Amino acid sequence: MSVPTVASLCTALGSHLVPAAGFRAPGTEVTAVHISELLDPGAYLTGGELLLTTGLALPDDEAGVGAYVDRVRAAEVSALVLGLGPVHQTPPEVLLEACRDRGVALLLVPPATPFLTVTRAYWTAQSRSTEERLNDVVSAHRDRKSTRLNSSHTDISRMPSSA
Repeated sequence: MSVPTVASLCTALGSHLVPAAGFRAPGTEVTAVHISELLDPGAYLTGGELLLTTGLALPDDEAGVGAYVDRVRAAEVSALVLGLGPVHQTPPEVLLEACRDRGVALLLVPPATPFLTVTRAYWTAQSRSTEERLNDVVSAHRDRKSTRLNSSHTDISRMPSSA
């Protein structure tokens, strides 16, 4: 059973979702993809999300960015994803440092890639994972049923005949 992870999504998306310089894509499970420009998105997160942002409301100062990354980390996101282009052409150094210092994986989406591409990749991977789990359950059920039928057949064939 392969659940979507940050690493598997980066692999599936190639250049459309990449770790920022000095970061790696962790094998952390992704529970959902969420887009937010809020400085405190925690109330809308449950943990494990891939959090996408353009950085529209990202503060310019070290303390403000540090506080933002602290809140993202407290929300237990699987990774923070910065969409390049509309606001930032490159990831701000202060964001790179804050994520690095706090152990938050930082990924980048290039300007030409819509966030919808990442969302669709996640839901495709999630549906495959669900289908694999369903197939495993059906297969286990068939195996169990087959074992019971074979066991019953063996028991009947051992019964003495009444002739």
